[in-house]
Amino acid sequence: MKFIIALFFSLISGCYCSAQNERDMIIKDSILPILNSNKILKENNYFKIKSLIIEIERKFGYETELKKKLIEGSYHHKDMSFFKREIKELIKNHGFQIEYLSGNENYFNDICYGELSKWFKSVYSKNHSKWIKNNFSKVMELKKINDLYLKDQIIARLSSNLINDLNFDSLQKEVILKESNKLYFENITFLYEISKKYGKLPNSKNFGIIQNSYETVLIHNFRENTDETWLLLYPYFKKAYLNFEITNVVFQNYDFYCYLRHGYQEFNSFTIEQIPIDFRKNEGEIPLKNQEEFNKIKIEFKWF
Repeated sequence: MKFIIALFFSLISGCYCSAQNERDMIIKDSILPILNSNKILKENNYFKIKSLIIEIERKFGYETELKKKLIEGSYHHKDMSFFKREIKELIKNHGFQIEYLSGNENYFNDICYGELSKWFKSVYSKNHSKWIKNNFSKVMELKKINDLYLKDQIIARLSSNLINDLNFDSLQKEVILKESNKLYFENITFLYEISKKYGKLPNSKNFGIIQNSYETVLIHNFRENTDETWLLLYPYFKKAYLNFEITNVVFQNYDFYCYLRHGYQEFNSFTIEQIPIDFRKNEGEIPLKNQEEFNKIKIEFKWF
């Protein structure tokens, strides 16, 4: 299972398809390959990516997740005025919480114990309290959303340990997988309930910084509960995408597992060459579920 997920992430990272809008193209083709690699350590790359992010923000709104990653580059290149301004913005208006940092961030020791600690403690205490005051009703819900990933990993590890470490027969293993799939879906149901309550998919742009991404939670459900998960959450994915709050990766994620389960895709995410040989249904092109519906979606989503 882990192999399929890892393989899939490597697939979509280099995936080119027509199912993407202007924002997707800039983020996936120009920003992330540098922002998520050591290339950001080169000064000219950092300032190039900084300018690109600021540019797309003028069109599509504050890019919370990108800024959360970019500040490590800012700290590395001693772009301190920008670093401090963005830290304050993330705390005050987007719910940045220090307790969810991994400790591996290049600025972590400095803001907690070093020269920036006095400044950070002052900024954090003043601005975090403002965010709490303005978003108090979301505090516990945001914690539960952050906990989805932890629950998902417990389910995955428990299921894997039971199947691999104990001498169960095939029938018993099938029962374990069936029950773990129910737990995966129960986990994602909370995301649906929050989406239904607020009328939108909670994400870092519209709700508050979700510092434990629920992307793996979605992946497990796309893999094991493909149709049920899509039926439950697609209206909220669509709304979030049209509001430039998420990228087309969610549609690619779904298409990959839709293809594995049904032999077709809905959003034209992949060519057959991009599917590993062991997972191909045949050597012909991947059929679309409904060409007419896809043509409508392509216009609505402003896909190239």
